[in-house]
Amino acid sequence: MSGLRTISQKASAAGLPLLLIGGYAVMAHGFVRATDDLDLLVQSSRRDQWRRLMEDMGLSLYREAPTFSHAIQHGKALRRVKDTEDLIQLITRNGLNLNEPELQATVLKHGNQELYDKLQHACAPE
Repeated sequence: MSGLRTISQKASAAGLPLLLIGGYAVMAHGFVRATDDLDLLVQSSRRDQWRRLMEDMGLSLYREAPTFSHAIQHGKALRRVKDTEDLIQLITRNGLNLNEPELQATVLKHGNQELYDKLQHACAPE
């Protein structure tokens, strides 16, 4: 996590906001899962600034996606499975209610009805 701390500090100093997503975000919520990369959601309008910051730190971008929803909706099958499991863990560990209109709208916007139904089933109280 020291690499993340360094990136966060340098981004903050440069006035570049970021949002941690992916495996490390899930781990921060207590769900252990293997990951081999660091996923950051950044403003597309600041893409060039982020690219320079990463280069200055000796890092390279592994992959850029147009949006996070792209990974959920159109990603490879294994990626969709991991992302769905991450969502299940985040929803259950944080006690989120999928019937809450704003959360439901977010899932449907960035996923689809099939994903929402899977999450409803997986996150239903026993």
